[in-house]
Amino acid sequence: MTDMTTNAPDTASGFTLIEVLVAFTIAALTLGALSQVFSTGIGAVTRANSEKEALLIAQSSLEGLGVGETLRPTDKTDRVEDKYTRRLVVRPRSERLPDMRGGPQPVVYEAEITISWQEMLQTRSISLQTMRLAY
Repeated sequence: MTDMTTNAPDTASGFTLIEVLVAFTIAALTLGALSQVFSTGIGAVTRANSEKEALLIAQSSLEGLGVGETLRPTDKTDRVEDKYTRRLVVRPRSERLPDMRGGPQPVVYEAEITISWQEMLQTRSISLQTMRLAY
């Protein structure tokens, strides 16, 4: 009797289990790193928008200071847009201006506005200062 076994060429092709696991591990690590980069970028954009909005609130508050009302020493705090806390402090400065020939004597006031807000577990703030004249 003759042995009729033939050696057929090995036509099985594909990836082994180890190769598939290595490929999935590399893909998972790459996607994890990319998601971290995107979340960091989104967080930076959110912080920048909050700072820009706080700066606009502070600037508009200082521009309106003393308009339609007499400027006086004050220290007041209020909420703006349920996110920001605005604190306005107005105090007279110690320096005096030269006499205005018998007219009303102007007073130099220093105004400081601080806008603060909570972001994640941090309290962030922006402060602006200016000086104004009042009679």
